[in-house]
Amino acid sequence: MKSFLKRAFTDTLRRREYELKDVQHPLRRAPAFFRAMAPKGLNPGTVVDVGVGYGTPWLMDGFPNAYTVLVEPNEGFRDAAASLMAQRKGEVHFVAAGRAASEMTLNLNVPRPTSSTMSKPSERQVDEFARRGWTRETRAVTVPVMRLDSLDRAAWPKPFLLKIDSEGFELEVLAGATGLFPDVQCLIAEVSVAERYEGGYDFATFIAALDGYGFKLFDITDMLQFGRRGRLSTIDAVFLPKASTLLGA
Repeated sequence: MKSFLKRAFTDTLRRREYELKDVQHPLRRAPAFFRAMAPKGLNPGTVVDVGVGYGTPWLMDGFPNAYTVLVEPNEGFRDAAASLMAQRKGEVHFVAAGRAASEMTLNLNVPRPTSSTMSKPSERQVDEFARRGWTRETRAVTVPVMRLDSLDRAAWPKPFLLKIDSEGFELEVLAGATGLFPDVQCLIAEVSVAERYEGGYDFATFIAALDGYGFKLFDITDMLQFGRRGRLSTIDAVFLPKASTLLGA
């Protein structure tokens, strides 16, 4: 009777284009990934969140006791950052992470600030915003840029978990973070698959860059696409150092 009910429920979901699956099967979300990997040794002393916006709940909830470093170029998120850090130990840096110290232009998306970018959106990205009825009112803001590995890390307990979501600027962030890599236990990045920004990287280039920095792709915890039936836009990819014992987990 139990198997019959499960099969009937599964068939009903499938007809409606849904499915029932184990939370630990791909794609598992970040919380399930953290729960699975914690007993195997994933235990960062410091969480570095690059591209914070209003916050990354799955990251904050996953490691509530970790020292927290927030890196965000948009000062409009100051109140959100203060709220996030109210019950946590850590620090906040209102800068863009990049390959060298400089100043750059942040294209601030006024109605949707979490979509602000250092790059110019591709035609495909513009079309997708229009399809969803999202306005793209932008304002150019000059922001400071720093290498991540130039930050004072004296207070950062090791190892580190580095999360990057920088709207197409991910390769630049990585280029300025190489000094952190020996202490990075886990790296999670939002990686573009479709061309979202003019002159942006392709997926193969990003994977090759991480390989060159000594990291292997380990898991994919989330995906986004252009519309319900559209092509794949981004993935949240988990990378581990090539020498990590977690690779055998």
